[in-house]
Amino acid sequence: MKIDSDPLQVAEASYVEPFECLMIEAMEATTMQAVTEEEYAEKIKVVYPQAEE
Repeated sequence: MKIDSDPLQVAEASYVEPFECLMIEAMEATTMQAVTEEEYAEKIKVVYPQAEE
């Protein structure tokens, strides 16, 4: 009977390269406006009207 000294070492390990890379552009620094949770919830309801269903 053969016993593996390192059971996590797999001889059939595969190497995968990413086929897609997402590039983003850096935006200029802008002032941000604080929004209350209630205002945020109202804006989300406008964008996603069926989100609560």
